[in-house]
Amino acid sequence: MAKKTQARKTPSATTRITSTVATAVSAVVDEVEKVSDVILKEVREGFTSVSDTVSDAAGKTADTVASTQAGKVLKSLITEVEELGEDLIASVTQKLSQLRGEVQKKAKTISTASGAKAPARKTAAKKAAKKKAAAKKVAKKKAVAKEKTVAKKAVAKRVAAKKKVAGKKAASKKAAAKR
Repeated sequence: MAKKTQARKTPSATTRITSTVATAVSAVVDEVEKVSDVILKEVREGFTSVSDTVSDAAGKTADTVASTQAGKVLKSLITEVEELGEDLIASVTQKLSQLRGEVQKKAKTISTASGAKAPARKTAAKKAAKKKAAAKKVAKKKAVAKEKTVAKKAVAKRVAAKKKVAGKKAASKKAAAKR
């Protein structure tokens, strides 16, 4: 009675897959953090320049306009712009934090799913199907090779026929020249 050999995954293969997934996920998290830092920096720079411009305009207006009402309106406008900027930065930071959390959750589910898989067992039918598919590939390659050799032989015959005709024409020209 022959024993059936069963292919089993070694723990090191599972560990390698898990570590590969974890590495990829950590790289994605790092990229998300880098992008979030860049976005926040750009938003801050944009609002800083806007608030500086508005502040300069308010200062010039307050100097040139004798009315204190216009200065108060511009100052309130500056305050509103600064508050909007801070609110926008806070909302962008919150969204990026949510995104980071979701990526980390997905990473955990992927790493646990890849580590918890049971090793796949091949049945005799699957092995037979693989052998049959391999045999079909070999037969197909042989057929293609045979077609190529037949095509090469046909081309060679045509070339030989052309050379023969060309040789006869040259011989007849020489004979005509001698006469």
